[in-house]
Amino acid sequence: MIPVDYELGKKLVETNTCGCGAALTLAWGGAYGINGYVLKCSRDINHDKIARPAELGPYDIPGFNLFNLKGRRKEMEEELGKGKATKLIKYEGVVSLTKAEAKEILLTIWPEAPEVEVLKAALICHQYGLNPLMKHVFLIPFKRHDKQDRVIGEDWVTVLGIKATRLIAHRGHDYSYLDFTPRVMTEEEQKRIFGDVDNAKIWAITKLKDSKGNEVQGYGSWLKADNPYGTDKGNTKLNMAFIRSERNALDRLFPGEMPQGVQVIDEQYIEGEYTVTETEGGEKIGESAEKEKGEEGKPKRDPQTIKHFGDLYTACIEDFNMDRQAVWKELGVGSQIEIAETPAECYQRIATVRQ
Repeated sequence: MIPVDYELGKKLVETNTCGCGAALTLAWGGAYGINGYVLKCSRDINHDKIARPAELGPYDIPGFNLFNLKGRRKEMEEELGKGKATKLIKYEGVVSLTKAEAKEILLTIWPEAPEVEVLKAALICHQYGLNPLMKHVFLIPFKRHDKQDRVIGEDWVTVLGIKATRLIAHRGHDYSYLDFTPRVMTEEEQKRIFGDVDNAKIWAITKLKDSKGNEVQGYGSWLKADNPYGTDKGNTKLNMAFIRSERNALDRLFPGEMPQGVQVIDEQYIEGEYTVTETEGGEKIGESAEKEKGEEGKPKRDPQTIKHFGDLYTACIEDFNMDRQAVWKELGVGSQIEIAETPAECYQRIATVRQ
């Protein structure tokens, strides 16, 4: 049994299961000496794990909504231009691309990309049933700068969207997220796993369980001093730590099934141009080419004052005239549990977009 707030408990019953796979029920805990509501496993009241089954949204499934090609053509024209959209619309929703077809798409979208990187990305598309038009795979240019901020070259890399990673995993497996993960690692977890607490990074943990009962933990981090790609669009350091931990967990649960040597990123923030700055030690630090916003870009209130759901909803109503459903829609979530650990980050993300 797990003590829980009533409203949150109702949502958890709808979207989660017990760790054993059985349904959850919401009950008053008085009979068990608990002055509040509890989540119970329908099979065994001693179970105390919650699992959120991994599910793909309908628009994440290749081939879905192909009947609306006219609408998709309009979207592609806005994203790529009419000429490119007309050339590529025949490939929309296709996940059985040949290497030649994938190469045609990649070169049409990124004509300046070097051939070696185009071939690498085309091979990944062909081998794993991915399509660049569905924001599965990206070619990203990085400008290299010296210490005086002079451009000294340009590199291109192939990156994989996190939704594509989930798609690959989901094709042959059923799995669930345990313990409200991805979430920030506690100091106790860091000490137990790494032997010490790393104060320079945000560390995240993702716990997964497959239908055979196998459980794994994945870890990911992001330097607190570095801004991730798409910060100006709402991306956060915490989000990147979550994504890295999830990819690490998927690699451990399904070893050898994911493209290796390819970075994973949140596809909704892949826009614009990126830079790579050379540091004294030769390390490369990626950052958005757009400068950070000045005073006008600051949130209306300090995000760190947002401690829980109530603070988040109150702030969004007062600052942006957004009710709870509007907040969920803006964040792309379906329940409170998905933002339980990050109310401050959620406010920052909404403020970045709305101001």
